[in-house]
Amino acid sequence: MSEQALWKLALIKAAVEGKYTVNEVARKLSLGARRVKQLKKAFREHGASAVIHGNSGRHPANYTDQTLREKIIALKKSDNYNQTNFTHFKELRAR
Repeated sequence: MSEQALWKLALIKAAVEGKYTVNEVARKLSLGARRVKQLKKAFREHGASAVIHGNSGRHPANYTDQTLREKIIALKKSDNYNQTNFTHFKELRAR
C-alpha cells in the first residue's frame, strides 16, 4: 500500500471514529464531502480494502513486457531496419 493510500486510510478511519469531521477529512484529502461519506460507508462495510484503488498492482492494458521491448529495440537497431522510420518499421514487421 502506498503512503498516500495509508494516509487516506488513516483519515477515513479517524472520521469513522469521530476524531475528524467529514469536511475536515474532505479538505485534507482534496475530496468532496459526499465522496468522504461514501468512503466512510465503504470502510465500515469492507474495511481497509475500500480505500485501496481497484487497479493497484495491475499492469495497464497497453503494457508490454520488458524482454519484448528489448527485442523490438534490438531489432530496430539491427542493420536490416536501422534506416527505417518507426511507421515503416511497424509496417515491415506486420507482414
